[in-house]
Amino acid sequence: MTAQMTMRAEDPKLFQNLFAGNTSTLPADVAHRRTLGENTIADADALERCGLQHEADELRRRANHAEAERLSQRIDESRQVQQQAAQKREEWASMGVLQRMGHEPMTPEKVAYYRRMYGVSGQ
Repeated sequence: MTAQMTMRAEDPKLFQNLFAGNTSTLPADVAHRRTLGENTIADADALERCGLQHEADELRRRANHAEAERLSQRIDESRQVQQQAAQKREEWASMGVLQRMGHEPMTPEKVAYYRRMYGVSGQ
């Protein structure tokens, strides 16, 4: 028993190959994906129940790695957006009033509002 536990810890793939259960108990879809080498994280529990612990652990490890990569990418994108926003705020703060007015597009609603505000009539 101790030798098996040591083998499981040191070489899980060898342990799996020697002591795995019968793969005929795998659900058909999981067995098919395993044959094609396209298992998903959802298959990990079924593989583990069948004694394919190494394959289940590998699926979980790859899923965790992919999630960490997605998270890292989202953090980088967020950092870039924050950096751009800070740069815009800095530029805006350094502008004078006339420069700010030149950067704001004049919509028809704004034009009508300012005409009413300042009593300008006509076209």
